[in-house]
Amino acid sequence: MARTYWNIYTYDSSNDTWVADGQIPTPNNTLALGLNSTLQKISLADGDEAIISPEVKYKKPNVTFTWISSGENDLSSLITKIENYIQNHTKIKIVDSQSTEHIGYFTNIRKNWIVGISTTFDAEAEFTYS
Repeated sequence: MARTYWNIYTYDSSNDTWVADGQIPTPNNTLALGLNSTLQKISLADGDEAIISPEVKYKKPNVTFTWISSGENDLSSLITKIENYIQNHTKIKIVDSQSTEHIGYFTNIRKNWIVGISTTFDAEAEFTYS
């Protein structure tokens, strides 16, 4: 089965625009996409408890993308691209196959090498929504 790709863009803050930066392979894992409330439980002076809602009502949790390499799908260019995003603190937008936009930052990447079996790396990268 042929690998599919998602479009990726970098943010140009000087022009307030998104600039196309090619494509990345579709991850090989199930993505757990969620939404976290920022409600806070506090104790009042009289001992009762209350729930408060801060200005930011919710945030999306981090997502981990996993890419599995195969003989014909070396991930070295993807790994280099993500490492550059991390080193330069580049804000990115990924548009997936369902046209959903994921806007944020790659915050870490881990290369996995199965020594003795393969000369290529699998990759896991954490994406933090902004």
